[in-house]
Amino acid sequence: MNLQPSKDAGIIMIRFGDVVVAANSVSENEVTCLSPRHSLEVESNTVKVEISTNGGFDFSQSGLIFSYENLPHLVSLHPAVGIELGGNKVEVRGSGFTPNQNARCRFGNNTSPATVLSSEHVQCTVPPSTSIEPVSVDLSMNGFDWTEQALAYTYLPMTTVSAISPSIIPIG
Repeated sequence: MNLQPSKDAGIIMIRFGDVVVAANSVSENEVTCLSPRHSLEVESNTVKVEISTNGGFDFSQSGLIFSYENLPHLVSLHPAVGIELGGNKVEVRGSGFTPNQNARCRFGNNTSPATVLSSEHVQCTVPPSTSIEPVSVDLSMNGFDWTEQALAYTYLPMTTVSAISPSIIPIG
């Protein structure tokens, strides 16, 4: 999570609802912190987020909202093979997919944007690969937290047609 402190910031703390965590200054305009764990069994999955620049004595009243969601569950990937150049689309089936602009698919170490089509269906564009081998595929709804289980995708070498025999046949 990134927030903007004032230029005269001292010890920076972030409050998620009732839980306060330490933050690190990234620049004079940005801080970063790890969001605390939150039980989705409580009444609300959203909390207000506020910043303190004096060690937690006073907090802002900006009213920013942070949402907690369960990680998606992956079930299948189709097709599960494709050429090393990438660019083809694959469909991921599962549950818990939430439409947003930050959804990403990860093929090994390479990521690509994901399009959430429904709560059970995501489409990903396969990124190119520098090696011909199977890779794990996982999914993130926020670009930071990835699914706990992964699916398998296999990159295949690009094939070419070098000859056709016979190259002529009669019609009819």
